[in-house]
Amino acid sequence: TTNSKKNKNTAPPTNMTADDLEYDPSIDALLLQCDGTILSTQTLHQIAADTYWCLAKILDSIYDHYTHQQPGLLRASAQIQNLLRRVDLDLGRHLENQGIQTLQITFRWINCLLTRELPIPAIIRLWDTCIAEDQGFAKFFPYICAAFLCHFSDTLRYMNTENLHLFLTNLPTHEWKHKDVDTLLSEAFILTSLFQDSPSHLAPSSTSLNQDKDDNYNVTDDDERFFLHHHDQAQDNIKHEPTLMTTKLQDKS
Repeated sequence: TTNSKKNKNTAPPTNMTADDLEYDPSIDALLLQCDGTILSTQTLHQIAADTYWCLAKILDSIYDHYTHQQPGLLRASAQIQNLLRRVDLDLGRHLENQGIQTLQITFRWINCLLTRELPIPAIIRLWDTCIAEDQGFAKFFPYICAAFLCHFSDTLRYMNTENLHLFLTNLPTHEWKHKDVDTLLSEAFILTSLFQDSPSHLAPSSTSLNQDKDDNYNVTDDDERFFLHHHDQAQDNIKHEPTLMTTKLQDKS
């Protein structure tokens, strides 16, 4: 136990086994960088059981993402597009003008649950929240994807088609830390507070964002109540300046 505290930020010695360590959540990240041979058979069995439970928990809510024609995935992508219509219409129109559909962007995000966009430590933090939430991957994950897309709005809105494709397939998230994911989750929580209990606000008014008659969408009284009620709580989780999406929501309220 004493040795584990001294070596938390360094690789463990080769003769150390998992049984020598007192359990601490911070050690999880350390073990990810270790050779699996240092783990005891009992610990490996425990990891396998936990991994199977987590996988079953995830797939239980999103099984229709991977069945014939992937109806769950298409439904989630449509929800993200409708969120984009309400949160950042300018970005939605720009993407459409450049011939980029929301499904093209979000298909990989939803299909791979952002594992190809974020580093492993960030994914662990994000998935932990989704597993803890009721139906997190089915209900909360689309809001995460919408917040993730809007996070880069200030950059995307000035790119042409070619640069958009290049940027979206190689997002600058390789160095994301827990604080970045915390901000993303906080903004996704704001979106759920605004729209999850008011699904009619997400109903598309047209097939094209450029043909949307509701160009000057105003936040309704219900939206404002939800936003003001939850905004302070969500802001407590944001340790640095709010992003463009949060600012837009504040302006609308």
